[in-house]
Amino acid sequence: MANESVPISISGLAKTYGSFAALKDVSLAVGAGEFLSVLGPSGSGKTTMLMMLAGFVGADRGSIRFGGREVTSLAPHKRDIGMVFQNYALFPHMTVGENVGFSLRYRRISGETASGRIADALKMVHLSGFEGRSINQLSGGQRQRVALARAIVFNPAILLMDEPLSALDKKLREEMQIELRQLQQRLGITTIYVTHDQREALSMSDRIAVMNHGAIEQIGTPSEIYDNPKSLFIAQFMGESQCLRIRTVEGDALLGDRTLRTRGGPLKFGPSEHAFLVVRPEKLVVLKPGESPDEMNVLEGRIASSLFQGESIVLNTELDTGDTVTLRIASNQLARCSLPRPGDRVRLGLHSHDTIILPD
Repeated sequence: MANESVPISISGLAKTYGSFAALKDVSLAVGAGEFLSVLGPSGSGKTTMLMMLAGFVGADRGSIRFGGREVTSLAPHKRDIGMVFQNYALFPHMTVGENVGFSLRYRRISGETASGRIADALKMVHLSGFEGRSINQLSGGQRQRVALARAIVFNPAILLMDEPLSALDKKLREEMQIELRQLQQRLGITTIYVTHDQREALSMSDRIAVMNHGAIEQIGTPSEIYDNPKSLFIAQFMGESQCLRIRTVEGDALLGDRTLRTRGGPLKFGPSEHAFLVVRPEKLVVLKPGESPDEMNVLEGRIASSLFQGESIVLNTELDTGDTVTLRIASNQLARCSLPRPGDRVRLGLHSHDTIILPD
């Protein structure tokens, strides 16, 4: 079992390299036992923040607290954290057991106590009996498990992970996502998980912090981040989306000549405001002839092309407004509807509940 989970508090954390601001006064609170993913494009500051939490990078200013303890200036080995690196950082000249037990040596844990902890950690990651194996004899997935076992063997209060699944193939990565999340929930350990993979963050996290240009642009649950993005950057970064510029006339938001409605009813804009309609491919539906549900925004156009992708069919549609949108239909729905063909006129429905309108 892990030590009692502790919350993490970051206040005004900043880091610059010359004239480049890698982190800009970031503040963040992570609850005890929470799984928080930090997501963002390359150069957004996510790894810099993780390395500062781990103690490998010093802060120019700001504060880091684990529970009630100030750790901003503490050395990494005094912070009671487990760390899983992107490249695993395993020692090739050591056996699996020696790698897992490496952190115990610094804590003066040896003998039967150390052997028991190593065996327990390997059991948790489904590698019982691998103690004597060479690292070179392991697959990528097994090496990832060894790195995880090494991070949890000394019962840390906090677990930090820097893109630990990026080197794995798609199928194994998805399997490990489930295993990692289940293990984290079983241990109840406070976890910060850095990734660039949106699906990974959405499927694993209690909350997600999306970073951009050294700052946190939005933080919330996976559904809040995906369904209620607060900026165009978030809308475009999280999943597939198309952003269509809309007009504002007498306070109404219009796409073509149609007033757009959202879950709260018609939006009202000032006379000089500009905005975008964010369209998710999976939120669009093909309307039947004559069908115009009151709760739907209707987009009309012509099918330009279709693409079979196994589990889904992608239809590219040229709207009468001149915009292009993509519609995704699950393959198992094809028997229930008539699939439009390239050249066909089509009317697409976007439910008001799924209509996202953001300022320019």
